[in-house]
Amino acid sequence: MSKTYRLTAVKGTYYYRRRVPDGYVSLIGKKEIKDSLATKSLKEAGVRRAQKDVEYDALFSQFEKQLAGNLTLPVMALAIAVRLVYPVSANGTDWAAKYG
Repeated sequence: MSKTYRLTAVKGTYYYRRRVPDGYVSLIGKKEIKDSLATKSLKEAGVRRAQKDVEYDALFSQFEKQLAGNLTLPVMALAIAVRLVYPVSANGTDWAAKYG
């Protein structure tokens, strides 16, 4: 894997970018995930990218398990998706701190 896999820099700050699997676009609400890693260091961005990979792999795995069981996606799984994609809402609510 290259040093910049799933990373992009905007004005020196690194962002995590990942394509959302086609089956989950309607659940996530977008085709691509783009999260700030809040660092200008490529080395630190690599560490944070690995953490984001684990988070999103777990989320997509949970979706796969739910869909494989032909169950409707529970509200909690959607809440987890929203928290991961939008950890702080537009009004400043930190969902992870409030509900996590």
